[in-house]
Parts: sequence; structure tokens; C-alpha cells
Amino acid sequence: MKTIYGLCLILLATGSLLAQSEEDQVREVLNEYLQGTSYTYPDRLKEIFATEANLYVPDGEDGLRTIPIPEYIDFFKKENEGEFTGREGKIAAISIHGSMAYGKVVIEVPAGGFRFIDLFLLLKLGPDWTIISKAATREPYTPSEIPAEVQNQIDELLVDFSGPDHPGASIAVLRQGETIFERSYGMANLEYDQPMNEQTLVALGSVSKHFT
Repeated sequence: MKTIYGLCLILLATGSLLAQSEEDQVREVLNEYLQGTSYTYPDRLKEIFATEANLYVPDGEDGLRTIPIPEYIDFFKKENEGEFTGREGKIAAISIHGSMAYGKVVIEVPAGGFRFIDLFLLLKLGPDWTIISKAATREPYTPSEIPAEVQNQIDELLVDFSGPDHPGASIAVLRQGETIFERSYGMANLEYDQPMNEQTLVALGSVSKHFT
């Protein structure tokens, strides 16, 4: 009986690890998308999208515009590679169902006063997760209740953590339990080119001593 019970625990643990591994792989694909669109890396985008994939966006009040992904990727010019586009993205949701996955990404453009909501459909094709469809919409966005000059001061304090070549950091400001400002800077993993975002798990270490 103990042997059977132990075997069941091992199988459950193994299944949990495999599921986590699949989520990590999907997250890596979405992070590549964020990195490619935020810092103009068209070659990275080509690696994660199926060549037959399309982007679907509203066209007027009741129309639909279909953009082939190769055409969409051409928006990000090779000669501008590495340049920041003003897009600050984060992964909002991931859901996996067998060989199919869904992802939601929120991309804020503070300078423009709007943000994009991107929804992705991915399939596990061979060993890799591939984006086969993307739908996007745009909506007004107020970056923060914090004055712009304070935001600039925060950016200046964290300038050494910014960009695709620096270990990163995340900051959040809460007022009465409500998040009124959050932003991430730099990279979570330099080796794998993973940008820092609000979902990145980091070791607290002694940071919590300021609050306990």
C-alpha cells in the first residue's frame, strides 16, 4: 500500500513539473514577443510566429482587418534593431490545454496615452510552442496617478537597471491597497534574453527586512 501511495505521489509531482515546464515555455515565447516589439528585433518575432499566422484588429465600428504576420513584422525595421519603441509590456494570463495555449499580453504606451490588449493562440508544433494567431485592440490609458515628474525621478533612479543589456528591477507603488504605479526595467535573465516584468519571480533576500 505504501509503495502504491508513494508511486502516486511521484506521478503527481512529475505531472506538476511537466505542466510548469510547458507554462515556462509558453511564457518564454510571449517574452520573446515583448522583447522583439519593445526593442525592435524582427528576427526574434519570425522565430515565434507561424509564417501562416495572422493579426486580427478592429477596422472601424464593425469591420475586421486581417494583417499577415510577415507584414506585421515588417513594421519593425531591421535597421532600427535594439531601439526602444516606447512599448512597456507584461504578460497578464496564460492558459494551457494539451497542445494548445492561450496568452494575454498588455502593452502600455505611456507617451501616447493608450495601451494594446493582445490575445495569442499557440500550438505545440513538435518541441516548440508557436503563435498561430494574434488579435489586438487599442484603448485609452492613463499611465498613473503619480505625477509625471515623480515618474521621471523613479526612471532616473533606476536608469542603471534599464535596457536589454542590464540586470533588471521592478517597482510598484500602492495607495490604500490599490496599485497606482508599476514598472519594470531591464532583464530578468541576460543569458536567455528574458525581460523583467511584473510577473517575474525574484528572490526577496533581505529586502523584506524593511517591512518586518
